[in-house]
Amino acid sequence: MKRVLAGISVLLVAAGLMVGFGPAASAQAVGTSVLTESPVTAPGVSTPVAAFVTALYQDFLNRRPGESEVAFWGHRFAVGDSRGSVASAFAGSDEYRLIRIDNAYNSILNRGPDPGGRAFWLDAMHRGIVTTDDIEKSFYASQEFYDRTTANGGWINGLYQHLLGRSASWDEASFWTVAASNYSFAHFDWRAHPSGGDLPLDRDWIVAQIYNALEAARARVSVMYQHYLGRVPDEPGVQFWADYDIRMGDAAVRSGFTNSDEYYALASTRFPGN
Repeated sequence: MKRVLAGISVLLVAAGLMVGFGPAASAQAVGTSVLTESPVTAPGVSTPVAAFVTALYQDFLNRRPGESEVAFWGHRFAVGDSRGSVASAFAGSDEYRLIRIDNAYNSILNRGPDPGGRAFWLDAMHRGIVTTDDIEKSFYASQEFYDRTTANGGWINGLYQHLLGRSASWDEASFWTVAASNYSFAHFDWRAHPSGGDLPLDRDWIVAQIYNALEAARARVSVMYQHYLGRVPDEPGVQFWADYDIRMGDAAVRSGFTNSDEYYALASTRFPGN
């Protein structure tokens, strides 16, 4: 169990959801606060709804809402919006997208975002070219990440450390080297380049294979359990959601967690009313 918790802590740090290691850092993980706080309230908004909205702001945007924001979402509930649609609005907001963009730069490329890059990725999300969750995969396949990790133990090893929280074995690194060569050979445009030459490495393909592997999906789901539900996942739960993640993507799992009765009830525990 300690090994499982340690692995999750590594992934939380990589995801930018935890500021350090150890018990003190665990208490600072977003969405798993040890101390309870009062929810931000607004006239006409019930305490459970106010707690739910406060939890969404904390877990998606890492801040407390203003009274007017709670009033706005309370009104949306009053006119029939579901918990799922409200949570989806947070996930699709520019504020959340920019948090994810900034975190991808910091956690994957080890640097802050440049203004042009930040604007580029936000615009790509607006136009539907990439999703919020796709940006990490784009960065893992980037030349910048490739160059940095190649100089520090190898690109495949860097992917394993970021996506699985562990180093790649020699056999695993060799497997992906051969698989990548075979994939590049099968998909190379020989008519356009009849002389062949050095086959390009399809980094996007390799990232997709590792990212969508069951081990990686289980790791991401475990992080979401900690982040949104404040607990280590049970085995049936992590298996179910990992399989679902592979089929439907991270956003669908995130929606399932924040739309759950468990999350709604936990919000009132984290942010109890007077």
